[in-house]
Amino acid sequence: MEAIDVAIIPQSIKDAITSSRRLGLTYLWVDSLCILQDNDVDKAKEIGKMAGIYANAYVTISAAVAYTCDDGFLHKRTIGEPERFRLPFRLPDGQIGNISVYGLGRTTIVPPSHPYFRRDFLADPTQINAGISEPIARRA
Repeated sequence: MEAIDVAIIPQSIKDAITSSRRLGLTYLWVDSLCILQDNDVDKAKEIGKMAGIYANAYVTISAAVAYTCDDGFLHKRTIGEPERFRLPFRLPDGQIGNISVYGLGRTTIVPPSHPYFRRDFLADPTQINAGISEPIARRA
């Protein structure tokens, strides 16, 4: 087995390594590194196993907030000021009161056109792994 020069690894893979280490995991599967990308026979064989690999994973990091592998996903995000909603409600004595509800941001839906969903082995991405780290609907 050859070593991989960390200087040339894309940021999203570096972030996955960091995440795996912080979770105390010994192994990390990165399909772009573990599957020979320039060998169509090997690639087809391994892609056929992907649903099983991801279904049996301890955790799956999809990094859906990173549009390319160079973007990374462990950077700080600004979510802005919490939204405040005042909702009326009836008190036990019959009077009308208000309750304040605070939201921490808006939900952003990752569109089906996102590169994550264009993977050959993702017939149904919701079946991949219950431990997926980046939900399809994420907090912005």
